[in-house]
Amino acid sequence: MDNEAPSPDGAVRLLKWLVVGLTASMIALAVVLIWAILSEIRGTPDWPEALDLPDGARPAAVTRAQDFTLVITEAGELLLFDAGGALTRRIDLK
Repeated sequence: MDNEAPSPDGAVRLLKWLVVGLTASMIALAVVLIWAILSEIRGTPDWPEALDLPDGARPAAVTRAQDFTLVITEAGELLLFDAGGALTRRIDLK
């Protein structure tokens, strides 16, 4: 009786270990992604207490960098503030 089918135990055992390996790798990937996101959030620079906007200037966009803050006004001006929030430069974009 050479025509006996091999026992499925080996295939089931292999499938079980493949599922365990896939699950472990997905958990490890989730931990790495969460760590990467949290470390990036903690690295954001501090915002100044207040920005000394000129009279009548209404911000349209604000960009924060490590050492300065840029504000683009609705009138088309670029305002550059230092880390403390004091206006250092004013550039007309029109």
